[in-house]
Amino acid sequence: MAEGRLLSFLSRSFFPPKCAGCGALLDWQLPKHEVSALCPKCTVLWLNETMETCGICAKRVIECVCMPLAMQGKRYEGFCKLAYYTPHRRDAVQNRVIYRMKNYNDRRVADFLAVPLAESLERLLSECGAAREDLFLTYLPRTRTARLFYGTDQARALASALAKRMKIPMQRLIARRFGANRIQKKLSPEERLRNARRAFLPCRRAACRGKTVILVDDIVTTGAGMAACARLLRKMGAARVIYAAVATDAVNKDL
Repeated sequence: MAEGRLLSFLSRSFFPPKCAGCGALLDWQLPKHEVSALCPKCTVLWLNETMETCGICAKRVIECVCMPLAMQGKRYEGFCKLAYYTPHRRDAVQNRVIYRMKNYNDRRVADFLAVPLAESLERLLSECGAAREDLFLTYLPRTRTARLFYGTDQARALASALAKRMKIPMQRLIARRFGANRIQKKLSPEERLRNARRAFLPCRRAACRGKTVILVDDIVTTGAGMAACARLLRKMGAARVIYAAVATDAVNKDL
């Protein structure tokens, strides 16, 4: 135990934690569980982003469960998210937090995001009356090329943090089909949907029959990838699907 604390102290001394929003050094002398992913300034900016209002339901984005048209359908209970992603703005705090999780294996960010996202999911689960013993957590997998290049799968890291926080079992249920990994952001909405349906397949020995599955990703734009995975989960026997992500494209708040 003492050796573990010493190693943790030395690690934070030589590699002090940085703010996921602006890169400023954080107080490394604090206990590990008290170190936030954001500095005080970026924390305020982040909280402001979570207070943005949805143009559809008029709720704060952190309380909104509206989903893009592609993700709608029977037994798709809702879509929990924390902020609106603004493309081409690397200075926006919500974007920088997501990039930090996507491009670096920084578990602090996933743990930080899991706290408010778990609260939103718990509210939705209570409203839809999902039985606790029927809950299952999975994620939209990253391409093999991206995993090898960045050394991390951000959706898996977030799903793992959520599973730990909510005490819900997590399992990889969906895999990427080899050779069907065209970059979604370069495609039209129709092409995205067709590509997404070809890109995913069920994992071997995956079992979710009769379960309420929480499907996790980092960013949702048109929702084509999430919709394709949700349909696949329903074919695999999932009773209901709930979507969860850090952010959705800002255009979705008025569609």
